[in-house]
Amino acid sequence: MAIAAVGYDTEMHKAKDEVYNKLPECCKYDRSVDLGEKKMDKK
Repeated sequence: MAIAAVGYDTEMHKAKDEVYNKLPECCKYDRSVDLGEKKMDKK
């Protein structure tokens, strides 16, 4: 979750658009690629 908090998507969490958009251009990537985001069950 900490990685997504600074703008990077992971398999478990997607970064918020407003955080991703603050990344420098050299750090941005193609977000249309499916990372196989997994849904965590909340019990």
